[in-house]
Amino acid sequence: MAGARYRDWKRGLVVAALARAGIDAPVDDLIDAHGEGRRRAVFHARRSARDVLEVGFAALKAHHVVPIDRCPVLAPALSSALPTARDIAEVLASTRKPLDIQVTATDAGLDVDVRGSGPLTAAQTTALAQVAERRNLVRLTRHGEIVAQRMPPVLTIGSAEVVLPPGAFLQATTAGEAVLARLMALHCRGAKAAADLFCGVGPFALRLAERARVSALDSDADALAAATRRGRNSRAQARYGAAA
Repeated sequence: MAGARYRDWKRGLVVAALARAGIDAPVDDLIDAHGEGRRRAVFHARRSARDVLEVGFAALKAHHVVPIDRCPVLAPALSSALPTARDIAEVLASTRKPLDIQVTATDAGLDVDVRGSGPLTAAQTTALAQVAERRNLVRLTRHGEIVAQRMPPVLTIGSAEVVLPPGAFLQATTAGEAVLARLMALHCRGAKAAADLFCGVGPFALRLAERARVSALDSDADALAAATRRGRNSRAQARYGAAA
């Protein structure tokens, strides 16, 4: 779709949603925050009806996988993500379970979390560790449990360095996070105290905490722990707590 037409269509979705809710509010033009592309992706691996292992994305409104050999919207840092997902799927093919393989580009390299495999044998664990070494992954986890780790998967947020929990949620693109952070800073300028509800790993709380007192809360204990363990170079001072 042409860029201008896409922006009009995307903005129109928001306008229509507000109208259905009876809300009359101005809607600005769409802000392009694609940047270099997506820094995280979840690939699915399934056995087809012909018993062929397929790795790709889920089909629209269906349960089968559309196998792909490339994805043009991924950031360059994820150039090896799909081959890595295929390698992992091959190792776990004997489980015959549907897999979800999340790959995230961090400052240190690729961080991968695998879901759906069930318990692993010693041979499978060893084979996955070999994939991690061959693909130079910074970390490979299964349902959050470490299979192999070369170094901590660190992400810079403002002046902080955060070690991400496995399968962490991030804004899809670095540019998107930067745009939202700028809007947050604009609307919170002059604030001496603020609360960030569902703060995640701290993309907004850590930036705002460089100049204001911030209470940051989330229902995800792992995300809170990651945001709290910010790097030594961080000037951010935030108080974190769990939300029921």
